[in-house]
Amino acid sequence: MDTGDLIQKAIQGMVHSLDPHSSLLPPEAFEDLRIDTKGNFTGIGIHITLRNGFVTVISPIEGTPAFKAGIQAQDRIVMVDDKRVEDLRQAVSLMRGPKGTPVKVTVLRQGQQEPLEFSLVRDLIPVRSIKAHILKPGFGYIWITNFTGNTTTDFLEALEKLEAQSEPLQGLILDLRNNGGGLLEESLEISDIFIEDGDILSIKGR
Repeated sequence: MDTGDLIQKAIQGMVHSLDPHSSLLPPEAFEDLRIDTKGNFTGIGIHITLRNGFVTVISPIEGTPAFKAGIQAQDRIVMVDDKRVEDLRQAVSLMRGPKGTPVKVTVLRQGQQEPLEFSLVRDLIPVRSIKAHILKPGFGYIWITNFTGNTTTDFLEALEKLEAQSEPLQGLILDLRNNGGGLLEESLEISDIFIEDGDILSIKGR
């Protein structure tokens, strides 16, 4: 282990001792967080996870290069640009890149004996943090998956569509389960839509 890694781990240990919510972000993790909260990124447009030792597609994002090319849920990504894929961070790093650049993705698919190769062109992929629909006439549902730079704007648009239904909106379920967090300012703006007066947040140092 080199000196830089030792210093980083020492700092991580000190930061962890502050409270359960503090941690040191190494440069690559900080970049991932920045991308996740920006509201968009350039890539091929898939949600992935590590399953049984394989980088596996959870789902392609509708309208993206991966979706249009026919990449499917449960596909196992084994190579990107002829480089063997071994973990999630490496897979994400290889598939992301400048808009308009080509990338080749090789997958294993259940029922197919031979690997499938997809030649894709990277594009701007929007990160959607809002999902909304009508549960039944008069009752709406909005799920906020995380807080990105677009969350408040997308939330207001979703709320406007729900309120434009023929049946007046009598109730709204705001679902924050499994919300991964994100930008504090966006969470405050969402709260401000519902809270008429008083402090939403106060911060006091030691």
